Amino acid sequence: MLLKKISLIAGLLALTGCSAVTDTANTVNYVKEAKEFAGEVSTFSSETTDLVKQAVNDESKRKELESQLKQMKSDVQEFSGLTPPDNLQELHGQMESKAQSLEDGIDLYLKNIREGKLDTSFIEDHPLMKQVSDINQIYQDIKSLGN
Repeated sequence: MLLKKISLIAGLLALTGCSAVTDTANTVNYVKEAKEFAGEVSTFSSETTDLVKQAVNDESKRKELESQLKQMKSDVQEFSGLTPPDNLQELHGQMESKAQSLEDGIDLYLKNIREGKLDTSFIEDHPLMKQVSDINQIYQDIKSLGN
């Protein structure tokens, strides 16, 4: 009987320990994915800022911009599909909200490109890069929790 109790307690301790290891691994993996996404957003920002302005008057730049917008939209959707660990639910929600705003902005840019309405006033009135800045700030918050 004593042996069964000891085995039961040891089993419970092992399960609890495994849960902690799994939680830590999930957090590390999520932070890695968030870092990768933030890097993609940052690269998108640096490559797209001037390209948007050039696309107003240059058809080849417009096609390049359209391609980059579609790729970023795909990256946003992939990130939004992640399941964050419990301890990062709130920050993931914030980042997901900003990512959704970025996706909405991308859709608006794509629509204007298709309709031939990409001009300097549109670019000034719809600053796509604001969402990029917000996403990078939330990533910094996630990163600080991961350290």
